This record gives sequence, structure tokens and C-alpha cells, in this order.
Amino acid sequence: MNRNKGSITLDFHLPEHVDIFRRLVATTDIVLENSRPGVMAKWGIGYDDLRKIKPDLIMVSMSGFGATGPESQYAGYGGSLECLSGVQVAHRVDHGGEPCACARSTVTNGLMGACAAMTALTYRQQTGEGQ
Repeated sequence: MNRNKGSITLDFHLPEHVDIFRRLVATTDIVLENSRPGVMAKWGIGYDDLRKIKPDLIMVSMSGFGATGPESQYAGYGGSLECLSGVQVAHRVDHGGEPCACARSTVTNGLMGACAAMTALTYRQQTGEGQ
């Protein structure tokens, strides 16, 4: 599993790491981020900043509690989101059983993020515009 994958760890508190990220963005199609709203913009790498580097960039932002609203600045983690969203009750061990602590919301979030990215890629192919 995971053969031929490359990875890198960057600390955006370091200006040279932000520069590395910007260079990577210039060569990519999609940026995925799951920080609280405004975190990447604070480092100068929010969507508006990155579009200057790559105008047709697609950026998928998946913060745990949405982009706006009274809870948008909360950090979201799978376990807390499952409880708050009701997904544990929806995914019972058996019909009528006790709620289970399953990782289904994490999988669902990833699938929906991938669907959003693929939809944006299709749009870009048709229009030449990023999202």
C-alpha cells in the first residue's frame, strides 16, 4: 500500500516553507485544505493569494464547522463531528442498536471533497476557470 507516494512536511510559520508551497501550487491542479476559515489566508496562501500564482487553480476547503456562522472557528475532528452531526445515530451497529463510534463521517467527508474537486475539474475543462 502507498507505494510510489511522495510527501513533504511544511511549517507555514517559516517564510521559506511558504515559498516552497507557492512553487508547488504553480505546478498543481487542486489544493485541499481542512483548516479553520482564514488560517491559510493568514499565511498569505488563501485562495485569493494562490489564484495569483495559478489563475485556474481549484481549491477545496473543508473546515469542520463551515466557512461562516457562529461555530466556524471551532476546530473539527472526526469524533466530535460524528457526535454533533448525528451520524453515529444514523449508523447503528444494527437497526435499533446502540450508536457506534465509527469513522464513516471521515470517509464521507473525503468522498464529498473528492466529488467537489472532480466537479470543479470538469467545470475548468469546459470554461478554463478555477474555483
